Amino acid sequence: TAPAISFYVRGNTYLTSTGLEATDDYGIVRFVAKLGDATEKTIAVSYTDMDGKILNFPDAPNYACYTYTSFVAMEGDTDVTDDDRSFENIDGDYYSYVDELTIYYNYDVNTAQAQTYTVNLLMFHDDETVYNDPEILEEDFADEIADGSLVLGDTYKTTFTYNEKVECFPLIGDLYNTEFYAYFKVESMESVLSDDYHDYKLLHIGHDFSFYANEDINIVGLTYSEYQSVFYNRELDAAVYARDGVVPVYDKNGAVEKFTLVGNFTLPEGCTAIEYGFLFSANTSADLTIENVGKNGVARMKSTRLTVGDQFTVNVMNPARSVEFAYAAYVIYEDAAGVAHTVTTDAVIGSNNFS
Repeated sequence: TAPAISFYVRGNTYLTSTGLEATDDYGIVRFVAKLGDATEKTIAVSYTDMDGKILNFPDAPNYACYTYTSFVAMEGDTDVTDDDRSFENIDGDYYSYVDELTIYYNYDVNTAQAQTYTVNLLMFHDDETVYNDPEILEEDFADEIADGSLVLGDTYKTTFTYNEKVECFPLIGDLYNTEFYAYFKVESMESVLSDDYHDYKLLHIGHDFSFYANEDINIVGLTYSEYQSVFYNRELDAAVYARDGVVPVYDKNGAVEKFTLVGNFTLPEGCTAIEYGFLFSANTSADLTIENVGKNGVARMKSTRLTVGDQFTVNVMNPARSVEFAYAAYVIYEDAAGVAHTVTTDAVIGSNNFS
């Protein structure tokens, strides 16, 4: 099940589709991992005949920095219990069900494995103002906070746990009457003083940008006029980004089961993503291009996990021995004229040495 699919046509192809709607005969059960307080990831969706159907829950997947604790069945926003007769508890892993349910797999942050990251949201030409630092906003907008017209809440902070959602520059329009055109990674806080476009790595085209925390990062938002001053009226092009380093995923026994590659892409208006993922090789000197897939040990790992901010991941099973490897993120997209293009990052050298 999926809201949409993309593929290359290799011959005659005939497709039919059926919408997912609960009926008298069929029910929908969504299995969703809830990581901490906010982040949710769909594990699976089941759309099956309800007549006496016994549904087997999928195993709880492992996620980096989180430990599975329990599951709970929800119908709307209300806990579903045996008394509601919406499902019958068989043995803790199996349920007969009706209508539409969401089964939440609850995960807590694993404090022993938890990784935290500093995310600085910076203002252009200002290396001192960190927009998401509550102390700065509390000073700049003391009157608005005092009269209750501005409530910072938990959004304004600089430290995030892995996979925690980061909302970039919330309320920027209300506070500074500003609308950003695009978002960029910069290597240091001082880089926002530079008008050299080589100091800016494109992350997202568009007014709003959110993503899941996965590294220490400095992000600057540019208005259209600021963008023009840095990039000399160049048009923004498609871009893809790869996290420098992989994220370990531990099993229930504390051993590294797999590691995660993290990337994201952004496309200009009118373009459509066809495929995204990583090129990977155990040969650290391999030339990581689409054309070299299958040569010199270059593998093409397509991602099926697209989240907010066009962020995507690929999991790789961890080998028994310590190794180095090379990887690069890529995106294949069609422009408004239907012409396909491929964008690939430079190779990143990684290792599964997590000690």
